[in-house]
Amino acid sequence: MVIQNVLPLLQGGECRMTEAELAVRLKEWFEGLGCKEVIFRSDCPGLDWPWVEQLFQIYGCWPKNLRQKSGQSDLIAASSSDSTRDSRTTGKPTSPDSTMLW
Repeated sequence: MVIQNVLPLLQGGECRMTEAELAVRLKEWFEGLGCKEVIFRSDCPGLDWPWVEQLFQIYGCWPKNLRQKSGQSDLIAASSSDSTRDSRTTGKPTSPDSTMLW
């Protein structure tokens, strides 16, 4: 399944785009979620977040609703908080106006 469906997309084709195009499309996607705040979460924030941060900074198109730091550090710093623990275990945002992307 992966070889037939995923690999062709990674090798280009109609989904291929420049980093500038990717930055603009991701900005539109984040802002199109319709949330006041989007919190980016990752299983590997040390690698993922710097790439996301650079992409939007280089092309000057940071999404209006994307928090400007990874959500991972919030979980570690506030692990004793009930609302953070709820977010970590249920995947629900800690605020009704935010969305977390895993």
